[in-house]
Parts: sequence; C-alpha cells; structure tokens
Amino acid sequence: MKRVLLFVLLIFFTNIPKCLAEEVNASVCHAGNAQVLVDATLTNECLKPAANLKDALNSVIPAGNGNNELVWYTNSHHTGSPVSSPSQVGAGTYYAFIYDAVNDCFNTGTSTAKVDVTINPIPNNGQQVALAKTTVTNICPSPTAFLGNIFSGVPPADCDLVFNTKSDLSGDFIFDGKTNVSGTYYAFWKNNNYWFNGCYNTANSTAKVVVTINAVPLNGLVQLSKTSLTNACPKTTVNLNDAVSSSIPCTGGKIRWYHSNKHFGSPVQDPANVVAGEYWAFYTNAAEDAFGTETSTAKVTVTINNCPPPCDAGTAQVPLIKTSMANVCPTKTVNLSEAFGGTVPTGAFLYWYDNATHSGNPVANINAVGGGTYYAFYRDLTNNCFNTNLSTAKVTVTSIRCQCAAGTDQVTLKKNVVETVCPATTANLNKVVAVIAPLGSKVVWYNNPNHEGSPQTNPEVSPAGSYWAFFYDVDDDCYNTALSSAKVTVTLTDCSVCNAGTAQVDVVGGPNSFYITTCKPYKDLTEYQIASVPAGTSVVWFKDPNHVNPVADPTMAPVGSYYAFYYDEIHNCFNTDNSTVQVTVNQIPSLSKTNLTGICPANTANLNDAVSEQGLELVWFTNNSHSGEPVADPFHAGAGTYYGFYGDAATGCYNVDISTTPVTVTINNCPINEADLTQTVVINALNFNSEASRDFVVNLYEINGFDTKAPINFKISKTGSFDITYPTVSGTSQVLGGTPNENSNWTFSENASFITVTSTSTIPANGQATIGFKVSRKPGVLKGSKQSITVTLVGGSGGELNAGNNLSVTAISTN
Repeated sequence: MKRVLLFVLLIFFTNIPKCLAEEVNASVCHAGNAQVLVDATLTNECLKPAANLKDALNSVIPAGNGNNELVWYTNSHHTGSPVSSPSQVGAGTYYAFIYDAVNDCFNTGTSTAKVDVTINPIPNNGQQVALAKTTVTNICPSPTAFLGNIFSGVPPADCDLVFNTKSDLSGDFIFDGKTNVSGTYYAFWKNNNYWFNGCYNTANSTAKVVVTINAVPLNGLVQLSKTSLTNACPKTTVNLNDAVSSSIPCTGGKIRWYHSNKHFGSPVQDPANVVAGEYWAFYTNAAEDAFGTETSTAKVTVTINNCPPPCDAGTAQVPLIKTSMANVCPTKTVNLSEAFGGTVPTGAFLYWYDNATHSGNPVANINAVGGGTYYAFYRDLTNNCFNTNLSTAKVTVTSIRCQCAAGTDQVTLKKNVVETVCPATTANLNKVVAVIAPLGSKVVWYNNPNHEGSPQTNPEVSPAGSYWAFFYDVDDDCYNTALSSAKVTVTLTDCSVCNAGTAQVDVVGGPNSFYITTCKPYKDLTEYQIASVPAGTSVVWFKDPNHVNPVADPTMAPVGSYYAFYYDEIHNCFNTDNSTVQVTVNQIPSLSKTNLTGICPANTANLNDAVSEQGLELVWFTNNSHSGEPVADPFHAGAGTYYGFYGDAATGCYNVDISTTPVTVTINNCPINEADLTQTVVINALNFNSEASRDFVVNLYEINGFDTKAPINFKISKTGSFDITYPTVSGTSQVLGGTPNENSNWTFSENASFITVTSTSTIPANGQATIGFKVSRKPGVLKGSKQSITVTLVGGSGGELNAGNNLSVTAISTN
C-alpha cells in the first residue's frame, strides 16, 4: 500500500506545470529573483542598421551554477521564444531575464527590465553624396568658393552637407559650405538629430571636389579714405562714393551700398544722394551674385547738418563814419548810432556788442554807452543770422570825467521813521526815497551821516537802527554831500499778534512750474487753489521770496518766478519773510543737457531726457523754426540735432518762433542682442500701362540670429496714382514665377494714409516672412506719373532695437 502511494505522488510531481515547478524548485534556481538593471531606451550606433541589446545592460549577471545566461523576450512574461539575435535587433520593446538553463528557471515571472529600441535612419541610406560638379572656383570679387549648392538631387531629410579635407573624416571640416583655400574636399551628409556628435553617411567618401581659389585684389574688400561724411550746404545729401579710396577689383564689377553689414535687402538706390544714416560698402560682380565679403567693415556714417536759410543780413561789414568817440560833458555817455554811416539791409537790424564775435547779449541802450570798445553787426531776426561772425566795424569810446553826477541836493525822503512788517525784522530803506537819483548816480545808505566805512550792502533788508541816504556817482566816485541830513530810523514792530501765522502757503498739488506758449503769454496766479487761508488774511504774490517786490497783476503774470504769502493787512504782517512756495513761469525749455548719447543695447535716445521739467506738452522738431512735421517718436530718436518747443502740435501754436535750445543726439554702435529685422520689396516690373495691375511681395528678414517677439508691425504708404490691395489668406503671389505668401499669419488695417500690417506669429532667428500685395494703376492717371511703394518697419517691431534698416522705397511709374 505504501509503494502504491509513493508511486502516485511521484507521478503527480513529475507532471505539474513548469511555472509551478519553478516555485517548487525555487530553492535550487540559480537565476535569483532580482530584476535585471537596464537602460530604458536604446538606439543603434551610427552606420549600423540594428541595435545590440547588450549595450542597454547596467548590471552583472549572477554566475549561479555557471549556467545562468541573459535572455530577451518581446513580452514581460517570457512566453514564446526568446530573441534569437540580441546583438542585431530592430525597433521595438524588449524585456530582460536571467535564465538558469540547468534548472530551467527564470529570475522572475514578470520582468520590469524593459528597453525601448529606436532605429534611427542612416544618413542618405549610407550612399555617397551625388555631386553636380567636381570642380569649383571663386567668383571675383569674392575670395571665397561656395560648395553648399554643388550636390544634385534632393538633400536627405534632417541632413547637412559638410566637407572634409580627408576622405576618412580625419582632416579639417567645412560646415558652412565656404572656403577660401585651394585644395581637394570630400562631401558627406551629416545628421545631427540622433547622435551626440552627429552621424555621417559614410566613413570613407568618394564624393570629391577640387577647389581653386584665384587671388582677388584687396581680398575683395572696399577700402575707405574716410569713415564719416557730412553735407556741404546748401546741399542736403552726400555722395557715399566720396569715401572710397580703392578701385573696383574685377572687370564689370561694381560697388554696392547697404543699410547693414550683411548685404541683406535692397541696396541703396542712389549712393550719390543719401541722407543721414549708416552705410556699408561691398564689391560685387556684374550679376551681383558674388560679394567681396559677407560681412563688410567698410562703414560710413553720414550726418546731415541743417543748412541755414538765406540771411537778409548779408555778408558785408557794417560801414562806419566814426571809429572813435568820446563823451562831451556834462553828458557822460555817447550815442553809438552817430558812428553808423550806411543803410540797414531790408529784413535786418543794427546791433552793437562789446565783442567781435557777437557772443552774449547785445548792448541794451546804444544811445548812452560808457567807455569801451563796441562792434557793429547786421542781424536777421527771422532767420537768426548775422552778416558776419567776426566784425571789424569797431568803435572805441573814451570816457571823459565830468562834474559829479550826484549833484549837491540832499536826498528827499517820504518819511523818517519806518516800522518793520511782521514777521520780518527788517525794512526796505529804498521804499522811503521820494526822488529819482540824478542821471549817472544812485542812492546808497550808510549807518552814519558822513558816508564813512562801507555802505549798506542790501538796503532792502535793513534791521532796526538809523541810516543816512546819499546820491553816489559810481563813475566819478563822488557823493552829493559830505554830511547827509536824509535820516531814516527803522523800528522793530511787535509781531506777537499776526493772523498770517508762520506756515508756508499751502498750494493744492504742491508748488510747480508752468510753461507758457505764444498762444497765452502769461499765467493767472490766482488760478492756484489754496488749501486753507487763515482768517483775516489774503494770499498775495511777490517777485522775490522776501515780499519786497509785489506782482502788479497776479492774473497776468509774465515769464518769471513768483512767491506766495499770507498777508494780514490790519496788523501789516506776513506769514514769513522767506517764502518757499515758488511758481516759475517759463517760455523756453530748460535743458539739463544739450547732448544725448544712446546707451547700449538701444540705438536711439529719449529726447525728453534733456529736459529738466517733466509733465509738459513738449514737441520736438529737427529744425529751430518748428516747420514741417514734429518728431513722431521723441522717446526713440536717432542721431541728429533736435529743437524743443512748448505748444500745441495740432494747432501749430508754440512758445517761440525760433528755438535756441538744440539737443544733439549721438548713437553709439552697439552689439545688438535682439532680433534685427529688415525688408525688401520684390515686383516683376516697375512701369504700368493703363489700368495695369501687378503682384508684389514684402520680404521680412531676421538678420541678427535672434527670434522676434510678436507683434511685428510695418506700414505701406498709400499713393495717389495707384491702389494697393491684399488678400487676407495665404496663397501664391505672381512674383518671380510664383512666390508663396503667408498672409494668413498677418492682420491688415487701413487709414487714409497707410496700410498697417501686424503679425500673429514670430519670425525665427535668421528666418523670413513673405506677405503678398497687388498694386494697380488707377483709371485716368496720366502717363509719366512717378510714385513709390514705401515700406516702413515700425521701430521696435518684434522686439528689435536697430531702426536704421527699416525703410524700403521702390519707385514705380505710369507709361
């Protein structure tokens, strides 16, 4: 009976399933129970069409009983057959197991050691590069040969054409397809997408090209005799070719000028007549498909100075009939008009200065001048010019001493006792003088009747005490008397009772400055709102902070500074004898600086940085007579000279006719670390028959290697003889045999003067966008009409900082 039971058990254990056997025999399975450590992903090596799964292994296989091995399955449960060739697998997912062949068991029933295999394509399927030509030479004036376009057929996807000086890639590489060295080069297709150092189509190229570099005079570079040009008045343009010192190196070659150093966009159409800006010169061949350099250093900066208008003052010296004069006593002065011996030109005036260069202010009263040397000028006030900047029309005046101008009379006084006005503790002595000092003299005050010692330095602020008045002749250093009887006693007023208090006047909004224009040449000071006026007082205005000189009419205060006070009329006192509540009425902008320089990375300057006062209606022009259009964007002004005016640009009302506050803007050459956009206009023909129409495209290029930032805005000026229209969806413009446009990525709006185009997407670094339009000749337009398609990139579009290459003008005409 025991033998039968043992036999039955033996049969049972012999025929149990394998998975159960693994569990039963787990104690003798040498595969262990740890998961295999592997990389999650694996790809093939360059030039190998398959991957080796062993390359994904990150752990050591346990030795076990010596029969353990690494096996791979395409499922996580090791069902079916293992992978037959793990060293040559294609794309897919694979699972690793340790297998004990002796005990027929695995390390696990479910593997998490998963490897995803990707098989990347071999560049050009491992085929050699097909070349369209095997010899290349440079084209004068370029010292460089171009290899990038010598292949035939379609380039493989995701591949770049590169060259090496050795067929086995052991030499020097050319990645940009350009070389200026003669020699033999081998072509390769390189894929950079899948391998760290890239992958080549072959390890040994037979695609060979022989390059010959012919010498180019001056190495193809334009040589300059000068790097800056300015106009010679009356001409308002310059000829760029005046700056060139070298000859064109190639037969049939030419010089082309561009607005950037990369010869992108359209060249300058008329180099002999250019306006202010920066220009770069390139040598090119007749076909303009070869340039002496890709990046020009031959840069010329053009500055256009404002030419003065015709001057009515003429250029002749002022004719004189006297060159020396002297006063005749008792008169102590002479009349310079008596020295003039000619006729003042129409539109000019005669002025006299105390120097030969008309610097400073002219002589205020030419009818009564003292000793000195004086120079005559004709001056045209309208055009702000003189007949000369160095006058030889000179008159020397000799001063002859006469009888003392102070006379002998005592100074007559209004009163002999003066009380101080609270809160002041001083009095103004000059207010009690009842007469005008004799001609050639003035009133002075001493603290003694014998004018001993020094006179009062400021008689308008005299403390309590006794003072004596004298007439004093400054020129002859003499007094009216040696013993004055004109005595004034200043007494100190009790200021213990004064309704004006001691606080400064409280102007709502704070004291400020007000800038008048010629439309309203005054300021009503009473318009200022006072927060709280003490009872029994009123607000009064003076021309000084010490309430000495009152404002005659506060409702019509002209240019000047004014100070506010509380005044108690009953007690004749003020709140303070030193007001800090100042209002300044100005007419000319006050400049904190007259020169501005752009700060990198910006290539413009803010004109308002030159004005010390802010919050004003300030308008800028490029001329000193506010003629023409004002500066559209003074916050981003380019190099040049600008003039500021206060006024209303809409009504044409400004503070002065001629501005004397120029601001000069200098723009440094900055390394631009932002996108730089430029544009070109492409059209098949420029002349239009009756009712003809033609497509054109605007190409926008990013030329500085940075992505733009939306939105990008440009404007197209409307013309009188042509209509410009546009589709709002992308299509093909009939330009150069058919050019795809990207109009769906742009929005369009119009006003009476412009079509404004705005992007809805960005332009990548060194990328391009193309926008299509149609221009049609209007019915009834006569032949010979000339107009321009003017495209202007709005400053700052796409985040760019360089506005110097944002204008493109294409002339069109009617037949």
